[in-house]
Amino acid sequence: SALLDLRKIPGPWTTGLPLFGNMFQVMRLDYHRLLLQWANQFGGIYRVRALWIDSVVVTDPKLLATICGRGPGALEKASIIPMHSSQTIGPVPQACVPPGVLQMCSVAGHPNLVSAKTDPAWRAVRKAVATSLSLQNIKKKYPVMQGCVEKMVHQLAELSDACAATGNPPLIVDVDQMAARVTLDVIGLVW
Repeated sequence: SALLDLRKIPGPWTTGLPLFGNMFQVMRLDYHRLLLQWANQFGGIYRVRALWIDSVVVTDPKLLATICGRGPGALEKASIIPMHSSQTIGPVPQACVPPGVLQMCSVAGHPNLVSAKTDPAWRAVRKAVATSLSLQNIKKKYPVMQGCVEKMVHQLAELSDACAATGNPPLIVDVDQMAARVTLDVIGLVW
């Protein structure tokens, strides 16, 4: 397979701080805007560096379809998560994820549907999950999903109205927590 020299990939890594690279640049709440700015500046594939870890960011939709798809140019899922960085990566193009990504996906650091090697066990689990999430099955359960979301929106409206009626400032709502609750409601009602 072809190798790609990381030094030839454009990106903000060339202007990063010695040792720290671009780490401090991305440590901000709107880091996604910075990544978008870099994508506009450097193109659909660029390199960043944090400490000793090189990462290649791919934003080009066609390239992502090739990398994440099947067939020529696609990466074996497990190879997307290297456990170290080096000066060359392969096959071209290679997406790099910093060490520790497995811990973000699984508390114990075990492989999961995203990070597991594509073996027969993974294929069996994916087939079961993909079937339940097929468009046909989602359409059947859409009214249940819509009801759960409407219930959450109603609860948010009630909270907002209560704050306005009492003259209190708006409450801070943990949207991630509410989304998790809606997801669990849907799972409990559908499956």
